[in-house]
Amino acid sequence: FKLRRMVGNIIIDKKIVGYLTLVESEREFNENDIELASLLCDVIALKLQKSNFNKNNKIFLFDSFIGSLLDGEIKDNSTIEKYMKYFELQLKENLYVITINSSEADTANTPIYYIRDMLENMLEDSKCAIYNNTIVILVSRGEKICKGSQYLENLTHFLKKSKTYAGISRCFHSILEMEKHYRQCLRAEYLGKRTDSENF
Repeated sequence: FKLRRMVGNIIIDKKIVGYLTLVESEREFNENDIELASLLCDVIALKLQKSNFNKNNKIFLFDSFIGSLLDGEIKDNSTIEKYMKYFELQLKENLYVITINSSEADTANTPIYYIRDMLENMLEDSKCAIYNNTIVILVSRGEKICKGSQYLENLTHFLKKSKTYAGISRCFHSILEMEKHYRQCLRAEYLGKRTDSENF
């Protein structure tokens, strides 16, 4: 026979980040078990928040840094160098920007930060940030991205699976040019939707 289960949501910042499952085995569930499950969910959420504070703080600051670049608020190399040192970023010669609007994808019910982490793990030489509900990917490579490359194959696989579109900029060589190429991405993404094209 099937054992009854009680499932509780582990919530951080009003977002479900995990689940706690209790299985009815030695005795039947009662009201105390419901309270216990709720308490355990709260304790686990608190522990996760504490353990991830430093990591999340750095992620938040990176989002803020990219946002400042895209808003045109950072215009000098000395400020850029300070951020590069803090984030331990060593940019290579060829830079690209990729934008993905996850709100229109099959993954729309998945937390955007989870999608960002998944993409960053899947796409080499990439750092992802969240800006205006869009995943912005900064790509830094020694060689240029060519059609048919493994990088594009991985990206295309994600896009097809999630039924969404991406915009990819032309190659550039200074992060200070990121704002211009970000807008280029948005235009490419828009045209891709209009033409229903698999090309970026």
